[in-house]
Amino acid sequence: MSSVLRGRPALWQDRAILALAALLFVSPWLLGYAGRPVASWNAQVLALAFIFCTVAAVGLGRHTPHFVTAFLAFWLAVSPRILAVDAVPATVAAAVGVAVCALGLWSGVARARSRLERKPAVPPVEPPAPPPTKRAA
Repeated sequence: MSSVLRGRPALWQDRAILALAALLFVSPWLLGYAGRPVASWNAQVLALAFIFCTVAAVGLGRHTPHFVTAFLAFWLAVSPRILAVDAVPATVAAAVGVAVCALGLWSGVARARSRLERKPAVPPVEPPAPPPTKRAA
């Protein structure tokens, strides 16, 4: 992804989330747990969701998709306990989930602050001119 998409800058946190999502997507093959469908599907679906939300956040210039990313990353971090997966996928999910959750929150707050700082100040409203007075002839 380029550093600018439709004139909106991508934060370094966005690039880090995309890199972690790519690593998470290929981790079942790299670490040998592709044969475990629950752990593999969880990693791949969430990696695609991270990529989609990050690209949407940069493309739209909004902070909401980052908070969705953080929520999904929280699920990734706690899901090994719920889904009862083995040690390797659990470790990967916990590490990537915590990192993406922190980066997503950080990026969302940074983008929300920048939007607040960019809003133009409302010009002061001038009071209406007094009505013209009638002169006596």
